[in-house]
Amino acid sequence: MEEFYDDSGSESECYYPEDLNDDSNNENYAPSSFSVPLNNRQRNLTDMAEIDSFIEQQRPENTTKKTTYDLNIWQRFCLSRNEGRKLNEIPSNELNLLLCKFFMTITKKDGSVYEPSSLTSFQRSIQRHLNFSNSTLNIFKDVEFAKSRDVLLARKRQLVETHAKGNRPQACRALTEEEEELLFDKGLFGDHEPETLQRTVWWTLSLHFGFRARD
Repeated sequence: MEEFYDDSGSESECYYPEDLNDDSNNENYAPSSFSVPLNNRQRNLTDMAEIDSFIEQQRPENTTKKTTYDLNIWQRFCLSRNEGRKLNEIPSNELNLLLCKFFMTITKKDGSVYEPSSLTSFQRSIQRHLNFSNSTLNIFKDVEFAKSRDVLLARKRQLVETHAKGNRPQACRALTEEEEELLFDKGLFGDHEPETLQRTVWWTLSLHFGFRARD
């Protein structure tokens, strides 16, 4: 954060008529310093710096750490695409495209995918940084970023359906006939053991009467 200082002060010797008795008075006078008053623009900048500093100090420590962590991931992505500009210096149309690519392709360093909630966290941290940089862009509401929001929703849906992400198990599906026959071939279904018979009866009843696991 930039801090602004007024270094325009200078030193001057000030003499007053009543202090001058005659030419033989050789008394030395200490110089008196004075500062030039800040103009409105300088005063506004100084006030804004103080306000920003106050806001930053009041941020929860965990929020600050999370924002820093997420922005490091964003920076890693940008560097991989030879994008070295600051976030608030990127025009909205270019930032929208970068966000689309970011949400579509970002992975952990080991190549594994992030949770859908992590992608939402990235989006929030990016907006938080824009706000703190006094940017007027809003990637949550501005029409210029509608495409990046659509991409984020689609990517989160893909993570849930394809990668069983979203902090919940992948949705159940019905067994195919081939899979059912394989269970019989492997001895997991049948009537050769009481436990196996019980499992087979439960499967048959659930298949025809719509029982669920918790029933």
